[in-house]
Amino acid sequence: NDSNFYLQSVPETHAVLGFVERDEAHRLLSGSPPGTFLLRFSNEVGCLAITWVSSQATTPPPQGLPTRPAVTSVLLKPTRRSQNGWEMNGERYESLAGLIMGIEELKWVHPGVEKARVF
Repeated sequence: NDSNFYLQSVPETHAVLGFVERDEAHRLLSGSPPGTFLLRFSNEVGCLAITWVSSQATTPPPQGLPTRPAVTSVLLKPTRRSQNGWEMNGERYESLAGLIMGIEELKWVHPGVEKARVF
């Protein structure tokens, strides 16, 4: 069963927030410093999404208002080659931990735990 395969590829960690819609994830991260991220189950079966506060600013705000960091999301797909493997933007990773640790911009798991303590 494909769903069992995908569920087995999600690590036993509290780092996955659960079934959280993208808009809710953006709301949860608003006001967080750049580098703060969360993992959530995607609407696409068997996939996860990383949503994070980017160090890049969004479109310029109206004059006089401060720029706010962009909150962005990306889809993570499990690979068929390995039960622990993940793919993001065409790149393959041996594990979810390897993927997260390999992205320098991701620094803190929401609400502010260093990623190295979780992964």
